[in-house]
Amino acid sequence: MRPRRSNSGAEWSRRAGIRTRSRPTPCGSSWPSWRSVEQEKAQNQELQTEQEKLLAQREDVSSQLQEVNRANSRLLEQLTEQGQEKDKLQQELEETWKTADKRKAMLDELAIDVAQEKLRHKEELQAQIQSMEGTKGWFERRLKEAEETAEKSALEHQEQLEQSAQIELCKAKLKLSASEERHLLAVMKLREEHHMDSLGVLGIMAGEMEKEKASHGDEMRRVESHNLALKEQVEANALREQLAQLEKSVEQEKAQNQELQTEQEKLLAQREDVSSQLQEVNRANSRLLEQLTEQGQEKDKLQQELEETWKTADKRKAMLDELAIDVAQEKLRHKEELQAQIQSMEGTKGWFERRLKEAEETAEKSALEHQEQFWVGCKGFFYLSGRECFGCSTVLVRAVMVLLPLGCLTQQS
Repeated sequence: MRPRRSNSGAEWSRRAGIRTRSRPTPCGSSWPSWRSVEQEKAQNQELQTEQEKLLAQREDVSSQLQEVNRANSRLLEQLTEQGQEKDKLQQELEETWKTADKRKAMLDELAIDVAQEKLRHKEELQAQIQSMEGTKGWFERRLKEAEETAEKSALEHQEQLEQSAQIELCKAKLKLSASEERHLLAVMKLREEHHMDSLGVLGIMAGEMEKEKASHGDEMRRVESHNLALKEQVEANALREQLAQLEKSVEQEKAQNQELQTEQEKLLAQREDVSSQLQEVNRANSRLLEQLTEQGQEKDKLQQELEETWKTADKRKAMLDELAIDVAQEKLRHKEELQAQIQSMEGTKGWFERRLKEAEETAEKSALEHQEQFWVGCKGFFYLSGRECFGCSTVLVRAVMVLLPLGCLTQQS
């Protein structure tokens, strides 16, 4: 609220001048009265008191301004501190986002690696299973072939034995030599195939000043009545002498009043300036408080975001740990499955090897028995025929010369 200016000095001087002009002097000329002089003195005193009050108010306002400046400096310091804290929080938030992105990338890479590892394990298992199935089929085929050859050899052996008993010795020998050669060729093929696998105050002061002016007006009226009684008793010469002095003093007082009024106007202008400055300071303080509240809210938001990012980072870390545990368990399970499959395949391999070995042994035994029976038959034939089959002796000798090294080779193998 803008203070109302009081022109009390000018009004009192105007009223005093009118009264002095309206009142004629005993000599017939206008002259100032004692009442106007006392009014001027009272006005000067009032102006001095008002000036002192204004000076005191000015000092108070200056002290308030100093306090406001201090408060502004403190608020600025707080703002700078909060700005620094905000920057720190932003940096921390950026760092946490970076760490979260890194953890997310690591998690994605780990998931990709896990998928690749699973695929590789699956392919390896499929390849091993296929290879094992291939070896199993090969062993089964070889075993089947060995059994078939053994059965064929046994059948041929029996047939040859029956034919040797019924048919002539030469045809039996030739058939036995041919079956022996086929048997030896089959054995040699088996051996060759076997070897080839392996993330407000002025209103109150104006009211007080108006009250004081009213009281001073009452006093001035009393003084005027007293002065009128005194002036009728005073002589004109003394009045004229006093008039000159009073005019001088009035002029001085007017000059002083003008100076005081100018000073008062200056003080009022300063007061208005100070009040405007205070208003601006209050606005600045309100803006600073708004900024502080906004920064506090932003700080809270940043803290919440930071907490949320930490929570998400912890969740991602827990997920990463769980995924690592699952991966380790999956690897261990794959390893155990591989070991079990390898053991089972090794067991089947051993079984097929044993079966193949047994088949080879049975084939060798059957071949040896066949040779023994052949030699026994040959001896009996030579013993029985004697000289009658001398023409066929050359053929038999040649057959024996061919079959002997084959029998030795079978025995050595």
